[in-house]
Amino acid sequence: MSNSLRDDTREFFGIKREIEVIPNFVDIEKYGKKHLLCERNMIAQGDEK
Repeated sequence: MSNSLRDDTREFFGIKREIEVIPNFVDIEKYGKKHLLCERNMIAQGDEK
């Protein structure tokens, strides 16, 4: 949900309480990318050159 959609929704429906905006309906704190160190054995066999 965007700030614009939140504002339009409050105005159209006459909502007085706060509406929390979660961008793209995804909680980026919960589902954000995890940066993992990539080790060679994760992408190639040990004997592969």
